[in-house]
Amino acid sequence: MKPEKFEPVVDAHDFFENSGTGIIIIEEDGVISLANEEFARKTGYARHEIEGKIRWMELVHDDEVDRMMKLHRLRREKPEDVLASYNFRFKKKSGQIGEAMLTVAMIPGTRKSIVSIVDMTGRRKAEEAFRYQGALQQLLMDLAKGFINIIPDKVDAHLEEMLASIGSFTKMDRTYIFMHDHDRQTTSNTHEWCADGIAPEIDNLQDIPFRLLPDILKTHKKGSVFHVPDVLAMPENDSIRRILEPQGIRSVVLLPLQHEDTDLGFVGFDSVRQVRLFAETEIDLLKVAAEIISNALIRQQKVRIIQRNLDEKNILLAEIHHRVKNNLAIISSLLTLQSDFFSTAEETREVLEEMQHRIKSMALVHEMVYEQENPAQINFGELLVKLVSGFSKVYNDKVIDVAIQADDIMLDLNQTVPFSLLANELVVNACKHAFKDRKHGLIDVLFEKNTDRLRFVVKDNGVGVADSDVLENPKTLGYTIIRTLVAQLGGELDLKSDSEGFIAEGRFPLPG
Repeated sequence: MKPEKFEPVVDAHDFFENSGTGIIIIEEDGVISLANEEFARKTGYARHEIEGKIRWMELVHDDEVDRMMKLHRLRREKPEDVLASYNFRFKKKSGQIGEAMLTVAMIPGTRKSIVSIVDMTGRRKAEEAFRYQGALQQLLMDLAKGFINIIPDKVDAHLEEMLASIGSFTKMDRTYIFMHDHDRQTTSNTHEWCADGIAPEIDNLQDIPFRLLPDILKTHKKGSVFHVPDVLAMPENDSIRRILEPQGIRSVVLLPLQHEDTDLGFVGFDSVRQVRLFAETEIDLLKVAAEIISNALIRQQKVRIIQRNLDEKNILLAEIHHRVKNNLAIISSLLTLQSDFFSTAEETREVLEEMQHRIKSMALVHEMVYEQENPAQINFGELLVKLVSGFSKVYNDKVIDVAIQADDIMLDLNQTVPFSLLANELVVNACKHAFKDRKHGLIDVLFEKNTDRLRFVVKDNGVGVADSDVLENPKTLGYTIIRTLVAQLGGELDLKSDSEGFIAEGRFPLPG
């Protein structure tokens, strides 16, 4: 029985044309006599431009020509001494350089060779991209280490170094940081690095209104990256193009700097000399850089706040020691003055109660100092409410209501103590003298900030003062203290009395 004869499924011509690999036949003189469509596609030529017209060496990279010529001759003289496969670089019609692996064999009985070419350009680029990403990742790790335990005053210098390192490594033309001012609704360029020959723009990019950057801010609010592959492809009237084009920017990527729910600003990377496409993997690593920068800025801010508070507390502690000493001296002086104004046991009791109110006023000031986040500044409106509300009670068998309206006004300790004592004296004076022969009384207290002055008013609905001499030249200890405090605060005081009661109105300079 004869063995069954198998016919080849694909003949040589079909294989040549449809193998998926670039194949050519090279004559002894180097002319390409035959090329398939895949080879034409890889090189960018049409087949009729190649076959019988182009020598093989014309497609070889200039640096490879001598090596390839030597192999071409040796293969025809001593084929056993020549490798069948090796890598080389070739020139495309567009001028681009490709990398390929070729396999060469001599056609039996001829001086011709058949060459198959596998394009390795994509694989090579992938390998280079992998190495690039690894090196950039290592660079970011090294830069991040530099922020560990760094003092606030050196953060800005390290940020400049970071921008320079990343810019140089990634071959950017300009890298920079913008920080937002949400109160003013503006953003400003705070740090910048430029490659050689690239003009800096930092001085031209200060206080940019948010309204000019709606698309950027909206994108960053979502935590996304704002990427413009080609600025000149944007509409001519686009507000972003109007900012980027005068700077010569061709491509840009802007990454948000965020902390919790707050947009701090953004870090930007410009390509000025040419259009640049940023790969997703590259942008992902630049996001890491943005996170490092955000953390460094937040840490710098927090450490500075802590240091500032610590400095203020140290200064304030010394001031408190001094202030307590002065307050004790004030109490001693008041007791000395008061001793000249009483002679009976009842008067002694009243005097001691008044002194108790004064001491409580000073104690309340010190209590609020310890409670303040910023002890150098005290919200006197809040303090006044606490101070005066204590008088809304029965006072010497009289029911007295105190209504208070106080603005939130920040004062330092030098102003807070005398204002507190002044409030105490005015309210105590009203409680003591305004409601003779009455069981109920009302005192209104107003502390407000006008355009150019502070206004402090204590008004009662009591019996008033009939004697004009008493209004013009009050001689009681309480009013002696009041006028001393008003003078200390650099203010002026008016006393008025009518059928509706008594009014003390003080006007004082705004706090510096």
